Amino acid sequence: MKTLRTVDKLKDMNERVLTLTCDCLKPVTYSENSFIFRDPLDCIVFIIDGTMWTYGSSDSKVGQRFSSMAIERLEKGHFYGKELFDRPSDYFTELPVSSKHVKSLTKVEAFVLMAKDLETLVSRVPLQWAKKGSQEEKDIAASMLANAFRRGDGGT
Repeated sequence: MKTLRTVDKLKDMNERVLTLTCDCLKPVTYSENSFIFRDPLDCIVFIIDGTMWTYGSSDSKVGQRFSSMAIERLEKGHFYGKELFDRPSDYFTELPVSSKHVKSLTKVEAFVLMAKDLETLVSRVPLQWAKKGSQEEKDIAASMLANAFRRGDGGT
């Protein structure tokens, strides 16, 4: 759960949401020098052991002998794929396109949270995922109250 708290969207979530998130994580192993992401971005990877690189696609120009690209190193405790957390809860049918490639430098052991599992998680506790004070939060709260009223004695 410590690694989950490093994700901006999860750092203020209650323990129930974090536990539900942990229940959705799946263990994976990537062999050395494997491409992990290109497109689309369909999961979030939480690194348990090993090293990955992220880098943009090369765009060398004609006649240029060398090109360079920025490389970011991801290691134990890091994660990749935060763009999935930035999606509005009703846009899981459109997966984001990753602006970077991700490749394992060493053997990597990780947990992944698949987009479809995140969608299920968001649907189970929607109010926790809505931006505080947003219209989405107000709409979800109103819908939940209306449903509770319909299920209760006063709604019949």
